[in-house]
Amino acid sequence: MTLTEALALEQTESAAREIQRGKYRGPLHGIPYRVKDLVATKGIPTTRGAEPYREQMIDYDATVIERHIFRTSRFIPAVEYLRAQRARTLLMRKMEEVMSNGDVCIAPDSASLSVTNLTGHPAVVVPCGFLRGVPQALMFIGCLYDEAAPLARRAGV
Repeated sequence: MTLTEALALEQTESAAREIQRGKYRGPLHGIPYRVKDLVATKGIPTTRGAEPYREQMIDYDATVIERHIFRTSRFIPAVEYLRAQRARTLLMRKMEEVMSNGDVCIAPDSASLSVTNLTGHPAVVVPCGFLRGVPQALMFIGCLYDEAAPLARRAGV
């Protein structure tokens, strides 16, 4: 993880100046956000969460950074943000309920990827063939904080 404290302060001060000039973008205007280190961000290490890439620097911004998708997303109204967090919490509870019956859940990757992205459950995707010429895969989903279980199950495939 790379902390960009100076950049966050600079952007917050810039937002404060915008607000003083009358350009108010909503209740989250000026609040710093975090970008996972899988996303290429110019001038900031893109480590991909792996030791071999600890010092990797990419000299361009990914499209989501370049087009300010993250920056504009932080200007959503607080009510909408809270609604989304409530929905996420409900999904996490449901996922824990599903996972309470075993240590790994096996599902099609296309249906499960967005769930694991929202809940933080570890997952391993394994290719398993083709259907009408389209590659298919299975996703092994583990309990929160248990990365070993889906890896172990995947090794048995």
